[in-house]
Amino acid sequence: MPHIPISLPGGEAFPSSTIDLCADGFALLVGPRGHGWIEACRQLAAEGQPLAAVPLQCFRCCEAGSAPAESDDPRVFLDVAAFLSIFGVEESGAVLCRPDGHNAFRAASAPATPARMRQALAEAFETVLCTAGPALERVLPTRVASSPSDLGSLLAAGGASRSRL
Repeated sequence: MPHIPISLPGGEAFPSSTIDLCADGFALLVGPRGHGWIEACRQLAAEGQPLAAVPLQCFRCCEAGSAPAESDDPRVFLDVAAFLSIFGVEESGAVLCRPDGHNAFRAASAPATPARMRQALAEAFETVLCTAGPALERVLPTRVASSPSDLGSLLAAGGASRSRL
């Protein structure tokens, strides 16, 4: 996650950087016109999956003194031009940051419909949380070969296929 100095509407001293925003979990940073991403996140969280047990905070990046878009607008104040340039997004874009500070997902701008926005976020979380794709049991053999002859008997018995080894 790139560093950009920030301030909060309440004047709290921490967090003081975009880096701090993902210190306690995932952080979704959206541009000044990225309200739809926050709503999509709220919908996914209300449904439970894939966000059931994931600490997540959403932040709408805007210029200092900007009025809230709604009563519970999660604003963070920063240099919007720097945010857009450094993160490579437009005013309707979004960036999902992992707790280790790496960017996990970036949408340069909002998709055409709220449903596509919700789907893009759901797929991003499924990928990041490893809840997408085949079950682990289908990928790994149920028994591990300890020697070349063991491997041959596993393959002959159908316990694993060459494509999975």
